[in-house]
Amino acid sequence: MIYEKRINSIPELRKQLATLDGDAGVRVVGSYEGAECFAFVTRFHDKYTMLVYGAKGTSVKVPGRLLASKECHGTAGLLESLQTIAGRSLEAYAY
Repeated sequence: MIYEKRINSIPELRKQLATLDGDAGVRVVGSYEGAECFAFVTRFHDKYTMLVYGAKGTSVKVPGRLLASKECHGTAGLLESLQTIAGRSLEAYAY
């Protein structure tokens, strides 16, 4: 069984990232360089890894090819990147 929790705001996203466990992650749905995408964030010790995959499919979107990756040692730069991907309306989930 997979557990997912909707993240409804940037402050809530910031809190989720700060308390992210090694076996958990955050997914943000949005766009990257004009393409629909999913950004997946994981954390190992104090290093965050963000992988951005293009969204493919028609009625149900699934991750496609890798578009970008980024490693950060804090949430500041990471949040900025995630806000750019999310755009005006945040669609994010903790899992």
